[in-house]
Amino acid sequence: MKTRRAEGISGKKGHKKTKPNRRVKDPAVSPLRLGTKKIFPWVWRSAALLVLSLVMIFIHDTLTQSAFFEIRDIRIKGNEGIEQAAILEQIAIPENSNLLSLNLRLVRLRLESHPWIHRAAVNRKLPGSLEIEIREEEPFAMLSPTPDRRTAFWADSTGRIFKEVTEEDPKNYPAIMGLPLADTKENALWFGRAKSLLSLLQGPPHPLLEKDTTFFLWVDPDMGLGLADTEMASQIFFGFSDYAAKTRRLRILLQYRKVQDQTESMDTIDLVRPDRVVVIPAAA
Repeated sequence: MKTRRAEGISGKKGHKKTKPNRRVKDPAVSPLRLGTKKIFPWVWRSAALLVLSLVMIFIHDTLTQSAFFEIRDIRIKGNEGIEQAAILEQIAIPENSNLLSLNLRLVRLRLESHPWIHRAAVNRKLPGSLEIEIREEEPFAMLSPTPDRRTAFWADSTGRIFKEVTEEDPKNYPAIMGLPLADTKENALWFGRAKSLLSLLQGPPHPLLEKDTTFFLWVDPDMGLGLADTEMASQIFFGFSDYAAKTRRLRILLQYRKVQDQTESMDTIDLVRPDRVVVIPAAA
């Protein structure tokens, strides 16, 4: 019995199926052929990418050289003080230029390099129009660091200097002497004081100084603010503060002189002290 069982068991083991070893490579497949199969798809992709790039370059060159997109019209907005001819000269766009090949950023930088242009925007309007919108500088006053006023700079209402004053520039703006100062914070402080005083002198209901006339406001860190060479007096001292009250007293003084028919010229009006006004007549 033991022998039969052993034979039966051995018979079953002899009929056991074995699976092929997948790790063993087929010797019939060449390594070179396997490498070619892996590389071939990348070759196709690279070739397709190259063809697509050449097509895109061809389309780009065709569009940027086509007469259909030639610049035929340049529309300019926002220029009030700058003539259109000066703007066209500033952008320096060659004749028959292609709109699509135009570097808009370069055109904008050229415009903003103009001393009287604060900001500029440039846009394409297909097929052949270029739109330019500019924002001009808005001068507030001329700043002169020295009393002789030989050198002066234009500043806007924030105190930002944007160009030097030249002979061709307008002159019907107030000139602030003593600015800019070397210290940035101190300069901003005094510019704020000067701006406040100018708004009071030129404000309603009865402006003491017209906005379209030239007058000189001087800044002295030791004496405060003052006016020079005005029709009211040769010198008017305002000091460091309380400019609203001091301009109000100046109006009262001028009204009193008008009522009293006092026409003699004044050399100095001192408004520094809050309790009195000192008037020095001009020398005969």
